[in-house]
Amino acid sequence: MLCSPSLVKPLVEEQELHRGDFPGPLPVIVDCFLKDLESEADADELTASAKGLGASAMGLVWRASDWPEEAALEEALQRATSAAERAGLDTILLPQFGAGGVEGADEAAQLAAKMGSAAALAKGGETGEDGAVALGSWDGTKEELERLREAGLEGVVLKNACRGDVSRGARTSSPSIAAQFVTKQVKAALSKKNIDIWGGAGSTDFAVKEPTMDDYFNRS
Repeated sequence: MLCSPSLVKPLVEEQELHRGDFPGPLPVIVDCFLKDLESEADADELTASAKGLGASAMGLVWRASDWPEEAALEEALQRATSAAERAGLDTILLPQFGAGGVEGADEAAQLAAKMGSAAALAKGGETGEDGAVALGSWDGTKEELERLREAGLEGVVLKNACRGDVSRGARTSSPSIAAQFVTKQVKAALSKKNIDIWGGAGSTDFAVKEPTMDDYFNRS
């Protein structure tokens, strides 16, 4: 679950209520801009705070226009990923996330592998490399899901899953329309048509493990 730093604590606490149920608590990923981690002190402070609140990973977002030089971008990413590693957190690279049709980057999985990140948002037509997973950004439509499948990507980032409505989402006796919509989308992504690529239903081992990026990206 990707969220802003201010929502980490309540989301971690809510997910803990599902410990013992399949697939167990979801990893909470802190959504932050790479620009906010430009100094080593800032990076250490934010990652340590996220870890203390129970986060499992940092989602590093940047705009291509902010980092026109490849060397400067890699230096900033290395600083951020190193800080996350010191705090005991994984990282996911999210270039251009939220930028509409230009989301992702070319050779994103290669960059993630180079930085030691668990995954990266790719433009498409890319597979993982050296343990790094290539992700696609899914807007929830059937047509876009088919495109991502055909591109061979290994997972998806589901955008705006609740359509801005998260009210009563945790009420299992009467789930909100938003919660029902998310469930429907996830079932579509994990349908038998693509069970080999998307991981299918997963493993019940998740109910007894601490949530980690490795568990969720390398399901069998």
